[in-house]
Amino acid sequence: MPQKTEVVNETMDQATPEQAGSEVATTAAPEAPKKDKAKGGKPKQEKGGKAKEKHKVIPRAQRPVMFPKFDVREYTKAKGRPMTAEIAKEILGWEVVDKKSEDYHFTDQEGNKIFLRFNAGNRPLNESWALALAYDILNRHWRFNGETVIRGKSGDTLSGQHRLIGLVFAEQIRTGKNAPHWEALWSGPIEIDMLVAEGIEEDDATLRTLDNTRPRTLTDVLCTEAAFQKYGIKQRKELGRMIDYCLRFLWKRTGMKDTFHRYMTHSEALAFMQRHPHVLKAVQHIYEEDGGGEKGEGTRISGAGKWVGAGYAAGLLYLMGSSKSDIDSYTNPKMDRTTGLSERSEKGMDWSLWEQACDFWTLLAGGEDEFVKILHSVTRPIMGESGKEQARVFMDAACSLEDKLAHLAKAWEVHLSGEKPTKGLFKLHYEESDDGGFTLMESASCGGIDEGTNPAKKSPEKDVSEEEDKGPGANDPSPEEIASMAGSIRAARSNG
Repeated sequence: MPQKTEVVNETMDQATPEQAGSEVATTAAPEAPKKDKAKGGKPKQEKGGKAKEKHKVIPRAQRPVMFPKFDVREYTKAKGRPMTAEIAKEILGWEVVDKKSEDYHFTDQEGNKIFLRFNAGNRPLNESWALALAYDILNRHWRFNGETVIRGKSGDTLSGQHRLIGLVFAEQIRTGKNAPHWEALWSGPIEIDMLVAEGIEEDDATLRTLDNTRPRTLTDVLCTEAAFQKYGIKQRKELGRMIDYCLRFLWKRTGMKDTFHRYMTHSEALAFMQRHPHVLKAVQHIYEEDGGGEKGEGTRISGAGKWVGAGYAAGLLYLMGSSKSDIDSYTNPKMDRTTGLSERSEKGMDWSLWEQACDFWTLLAGGEDEFVKILHSVTRPIMGESGKEQARVFMDAACSLEDKLAHLAKAWEVHLSGEKPTKGLFKLHYEESDDGGFTLMESASCGGIDEGTNPAKKSPEKDVSEEEDKGPGANDPSPEEIASMAGSIRAARSNG
């Protein structure tokens, strides 16, 4: 039978781990400055005129015991003492050192050099991950899930430094130059719920087992969502992977990364998906058109030599279906009176082209229409081994993702125009680059909320239809006929 873990309740009379830490010798005390015999025994100084600061780390075996017994301390609002930045600092042994010191762990959000006295046995800090957690906390995506911060018998933080430092960073950002923005989310100092396990052995055999787990990918997290439980295990995995790529693509193409949402963490990704429900519709449509489901692996859109990966295809479908939306209204949303927040969402977006966008991808998956055949034959310039310009079709596996996405955005533009498709209409503008290759020079966007790509410069205002090919295309169908054919293709598949 596993032993029941006792959770220690905080009281006013009970010594906290931070208070206990102040009553024992520190694990990293400043070392006395060395004397320079050649200069009369005075302390050796740096160029700035101040003695060099050095922290001495005491070996684990020589450190005094702070927590002789194993316990779990509960820092929660329910117990009247949540975790705060100040408590996190005390647990870590947070010290601001001289700006000229070279002996420090990192620089905090206020520009201070920080040394952590109670973090000697931990792995190196990943500041980007600590900041990602800080923004999760700031945007109220943090959830109490029972995972613990782990402290050794000497008080060292063995696991949890990123969570604790992330909390301190979050509080510093909350009170920094953008403080007015965070007032809608936090009316005062940040408080979160957290458990801290104390009294863990600090020997090497124990330390090497910490965090010895496989981190969850966004795909793993998505597979556990309720919306996917109706699918089989294999299908959930494929759909999860598609949404992962779709969300990353949309995060970039809609300019979601800003001062207040700097990292697409799992929580940020799921929150984005909840505010943009058409993402699921786009993924499901591409999944079916690609040939997924019980019938086998997808090949019609994402297979070798085909259009683009299924997740990117879903992202493009989302952008195409919303391409009549106003980008300014989307990127500068009105404040929600119930939450006090201004979050980007589908509120106010225009979905009048959704069915037409779905029909577009149905046509691409079918592959037999004249529109698609011409699209297949369009090429981009490359530099051949002989140093002479050659051509490469966009369907070639060697074509870059940027090229493929631009090609499909241009195809959507042609599809919407209603013009008879010709090679000239599909052409993208490239210019020879300094390295001997060719660079895409026009911004490829689906319209609406899509910020598109950022080429080196805008392409010249030239009507590429002047270069149209005089070959196939004279009898291409109208947009109405395209929609009708798309319906026929769907019906044939469902009956097949």
